Amino acid sequence: MNALPPPPAEIAYLAKRIGAAATLKLIEQRGGTRVFIPRAPADGQVLVAQIGIEAVAALSEGWGGEYLKIPLVKWWRARVYRSQGLNHREIAQRLGCTENTVGTYLRGPGPAAGAPPVETAQMALKL
Repeated sequence: MNALPPPPAEIAYLAKRIGAAATLKLIEQRGGTRVFIPRAPADGQVLVAQIGIEAVAALSEGWGGEYLKIPLVKWWRARVYRSQGLNHREIAQRLGCTENTVGTYLRGPGPAAGAPPVETAQMALKL
């Protein structure tokens, strides 16, 4: 797998603990939800099946017995998928958005660098 684009600040704590690849798996599987982190990970647990026992064990060290809110970070995922060679259509299908939105995600700075890009094609109103 190619090196992933650096994760944004909102998921950096996850990537630091379990790595960017496991963080991507977690977001793909559970993004937009609260996830219970078991105190003692074991085979047969859903989260273990989704991201691996090593990643769950690392999460358990920091948040065992607690719920974590997993963000969607679609703009970061779009950049990850693009770095893996996917085209706009394939990325749109994975993210559940339009190809135009994918283009916006790939062009814009993303939330970590400031507000999303603003469309400037509107003509100025002359009074």
